[in-house]
Amino acid sequence: MLFYLILNMIDLLAWASFDNLFGDTSQYVKQSGLSLLHTCITAMIWVPYFRLSKRVKNTFVNE
Repeated sequence: MLFYLILNMIDLLAWASFDNLFGDTSQYVKQSGLSLLHTCITAMIWVPYFRLSKRVKNTFVNE
């Protein structure tokens, strides 16, 4: 999930910097920004769940 978040950040920065090369990329920047927002919200929900959940710990951690 964190890798996908970083990948979306790179995508947004790339589209923002391509404006000089390809002309108007504002539509792609907007889509990348919305995708980044969606990924941030998803990560804010799932990362703490996987880190703190007793159910996940009982399933995936051998003690």
